[in-house]
Amino acid sequence: MDIVNYLTRPFFNYLPSDLAAIGAAMVWGQKQQLSPLQYQIFQKTGLLHLLVLSGQNITLLVGFFNGLGGIIGYRIKLTLTILVALFYLVVFHGDPPIVRASLMAIYSALVIFQQKFTPPLYVLGFITVLLLAIFPAWLTSVSFWLSVSATAGIYLFYPYFQRKYRFRSGLAQTFFLSLSAQILTTPILLLVFRELPLLTLPMNILVAWLVEPIMFFGVLMSLFGQIIQPVTQALAFIMFGLLQIMNYIVLIGYQVGERWMMRI
Repeated sequence: MDIVNYLTRPFFNYLPSDLAAIGAAMVWGQKQQLSPLQYQIFQKTGLLHLLVLSGQNITLLVGFFNGLGGIIGYRIKLTLTILVALFYLVVFHGDPPIVRASLMAIYSALVIFQQKFTPPLYVLGFITVLLLAIFPAWLTSVSFWLSVSATAGIYLFYPYFQRKYRFRSGLAQTFFLSLSAQILTTPILLLVFRELPLLTLPMNILVAWLVEPIMFFGVLMSLFGQIIQPVTQALAFIMFGLLQIMNYIVLIGYQVGERWMMRI
């Protein structure tokens, strides 16, 4: 895909090849440059989902715009949300999780524009049924069901944990967010792959704080990569540090937990 190659080119121009491959996979889903060992390391630590383009990309960018709500106004925020979702929808229209997340973001923004409230689970159910009606082959898509189940798990269980434990720290939020997503995805992973890394939850907590800045600065690096070289170099310096820390944590997790697998 030419546009994806264009967007990932700055990674390989400014970063070491191993870190560039991880960055390109995390930000734009391009896994061709990952080595078999890198793929195995992320798989055995339960972090393979970070290297697969998912609705998380849209969620993080939309979350960034939500944070600007008080500065730019909610109408501009919603417009930017729709534009980001449309961009991913056009570029990655064949990827089930991206299509689901894009349509959910667009639908939710349009509902808010009309000043109505629709429960997130209703939106998820509507989009899921709509997509299966349009693309019935996705009924057997593992990535589609993992995406739907992770989202449903967060909508169902995270508010409960929040009410019950009243946590405020970022670490607690990350823990219960990851736990909520995995409650419904774990049975699917065990059923399909017959194994699950036992370090999945702790590893996701350890790297969670790195994902959003990698996504954010990675997108900026792609946008400025072919235009303003000094800005790109500064962004590359930041990305180098973030990806190096990510790689270090994942390697330690791989060495410690390679033997810790749940199998059925």
